[in-house]
Amino acid sequence: MTDGLTPHYPSAIAQVRHLIRTEDLEELARHTAWLAEAGGHRWDGEARVVVDLLRAMPDGARSHLAALLPVDHPYGAQPSSLPGLIAAGLAPCAVDDARRELLERYGRRYAVDEPQPLVWAAEAELAAGRTLPPAAVAVVRRSAHTAQSDPVPLSTLAARLVHPVLNPGEAWADAALDRAGTAESVWHRLLRHTRTATAARPSARWDEAARASVEEIGAEEVSGAVVSWLSLTDSPRTLPFDAPHSRHDDTPDPYNTTALRGLAWLTALLPPHPDAARVLGLLVESSLRQGPDGGRRAPRVATAAVLALTRIPGHAAGAELARLGTRVTHQPTLKQIGAALDVGASLRPR
Repeated sequence: MTDGLTPHYPSAIAQVRHLIRTEDLEELARHTAWLAEAGGHRWDGEARVVVDLLRAMPDGARSHLAALLPVDHPYGAQPSSLPGLIAAGLAPCAVDDARRELLERYGRRYAVDEPQPLVWAAEAELAAGRTLPPAAVAVVRRSAHTAQSDPVPLSTLAARLVHPVLNPGEAWADAALDRAGTAESVWHRLLRHTRTATAARPSARWDEAARASVEEIGAEEVSGAVVSWLSLTDSPRTLPFDAPHSRHDDTPDPYNTTALRGLAWLTALLPPHPDAARVLGLLVESSLRQGPDGGRRAPRVATAAVLALTRIPGHAAGAELARLGTRVTHQPTLKQIGAALDVGASLRPR
């Protein structure tokens, strides 16, 4: 250990012992990574006490801790690196198996507050040439979206994770992913396009790109699929979160909500479907329900669905807007509905 750490060494060792005793492997990973950095990644002398404490842990805990630590050696988890020292004597695949299990377990969380062990584990898995479990990709994306401090490691990692095109775990997204198939399919391209629906309303260029994919697939087929997916948006999660994250089971995945906005916009470009207006109305209402944090679940999705209703011709869309006008209490959305109804009234024959 360096001289700068020596005065704090007894308390650092006490913290290692405490974290081992409480089995808090994530915090232990952060603490020992800090010790490694402070000590110049040298584990001789008094620093050997740390390694001995970690090596005395049960094999399962050792493999999981090694999987959570950054690979601090340029050639991977070499014997002289901290993960290598901890994993010495374990089966060759133990750390890889533990890392995969940890990533699967991370996928059952809504988000992580302390992202570093997740980032280290994900980067080690990618460096080994393997893909992350889709649910682990999802938690990285959600955590990047919700990060309150230092989001850079998460956002940098999330930017590398382009597959799957949607986060799994919601019924509508699972159905869309099943239809999308491979990354080379036109369906996949169309779903990627829906994730660009970030403006207040679609531009002519956005509509043009959407129509190109729709024409390639077949407008009737797309219309049926989109209405089917939208009808599932208020279904229970297919991958429920573990407690205490289960309070977010009714929270729309923030990574997927942009695609929902795009799908709502898309309905106005498709052939008339008898259920389109109804499912858009239900999307408005479910998006405006109160979420676990006390706010509306997805007000921007509601805005996109109302906009779609204003662009769909025919009586059904107007009737759905009128129905929503009697039920919606969210003032910005209610104002948008009122303006749409006023425009509709002005266009009716007198």
